[in-house]
Amino acid sequence: MRSYLADFNDRSRDLSAERQAIELDGLNAARSGFDNGRNAGQLAALGSDALPINKRDKDAGSDALDIILTTIAYEELLSRTYGRLGEAEAAVEDLITLATERFEAEQTRLDDLEAQAAQLPDGTRVARAEDGHIYAIESGRRIADEDAATIIWRGNEPDLETIQAQQDRTDAALDVLDRARTNEIRLGDIREELSDQPSRERVHELEDEINGIQRETQIALDQIDGYSVSQTNEAVRPEATAAAAIPEI
Repeated sequence: MRSYLADFNDRSRDLSAERQAIELDGLNAARSGFDNGRNAGQLAALGSDALPINKRDKDAGSDALDIILTTIAYEELLSRTYGRLGEAEAAVEDLITLATERFEAEQTRLDDLEAQAAQLPDGTRVARAEDGHIYAIESGRRIADEDAATIIWRGNEPDLETIQAQQDRTDAALDVLDRARTNEIRLGDIREELSDQPSRERVHELEDEINGIQRETQIALDQIDGYSVSQTNEAVRPEATAAAAIPEI
């Protein structure tokens, strides 16, 4: 699908020669103190406010020049904002890809830990906590001593704190992914709003919002990169255990 920015740039190229001619007319009008009428007609065709084409004094030339420069400045602002929007969209797309991979990896580790956990006869997954008691992993309820006595221990079950720490990492990874998806939707809304050519003030507001999303996205990307490095370093340590191989966020 052709982007709004491409359409905008094409339109800008088509009008560039005409706009230069208009600007030159405006400058000449400002110097000579009268408006030749050409500025008004052509600027109106470009969507500018109507000019006082019947005026034959210095104000007419000045008004024409002001509108010319204002029109050009607005389109430069709009073009710049579209460019930053495209950069933010690309960064968010990268983040979604990496955040999805990280979440899936964290969820797999959590599933593996829970699969190693002990069970009650009814299939409830349980783990021993640092306080010495047994707790249901999913609900967090404490298992009565008589029920705990029915558990058959293998000796390699993860403790409750290890499972909870991995659950926290999984939740954090999902939060990053959800936030990236939310930003992706918001950037789409901004692109649609920009296509309607809002006021200069609104474009500045949207540009600030885009910049904020891009900063947030870059921080998340840097954190994921740091996480990946720590993962690699832990994986190559021969003394690393299964529990130690899970890095902290």
